[in-house]
Amino acid sequence: MDTTKNYKNLASSIVLLAIEDTIKAIQGKRPTGINLPLKKINFEEIIQENYRFFKSDWFATISDLDGNKLVKLFEDNKEYIKKNGKIRGFKWEI
Repeated sequence: MDTTKNYKNLASSIVLLAIEDTIKAIQGKRPTGINLPLKKINFEEIIQENYRFFKSDWFATISDLDGNKLVKLFEDNKEYIKKNGKIRGFKWEI
């Protein structure tokens, strides 16, 4: 069992899920684990919570991505994300 590889896979999955959930929230779609009716979901609150995560020390510990740049990418591409469900020019895989 390769503990380091397992840790990196878990960390990557956490980051990827946060990115995907931020994209869903920007699009007005239900993020993972939210079971409220769509009209009761505060999408902006979810987006801001994820932004805080991206800027956190914990994010910096588990990811090589620059959280501040990631937040800027989201902000600069909100309209594109709403229409296309992805960040223009951003490619990242586990």
